[in-house]
Amino acid sequence: MKRLYFASRLAAFLAIIALCLAGGTKKFTYSTHDKAFYADKALVDFVRPGLAITINSASISSAGVISVTYTLTDPSGLPLDAAGVTTPGAVSLAYVASYIPKG
Repeated sequence: MKRLYFASRLAAFLAIIALCLAGGTKKFTYSTHDKAFYADKALVDFVRPGLAITINSASISSAGVISVTYTLTDPSGLPLDAAGVTTPGAVSLAYVASYIPKG
């Protein structure tokens, strides 16, 4: 009797999980409050999540000003514009300077 009770509860649990996963296929639509609503569909499809940041050089002047030259790309290697003029969305970066003392 306990095995039948356990098996029925397990089957019900798996059915609930399957229903939840099947419900996730709904296509997301943007509302007028989302920026993507006003964008061209090709532009929305173009955007991929994630950034790849490559630091090409970094220096600190005698006044303590940090200068960094970097390359910003998406995960597929497509170059991105940090200001968001030629590619969708602006990117803001911040830097933290540190060093490891000897010993």
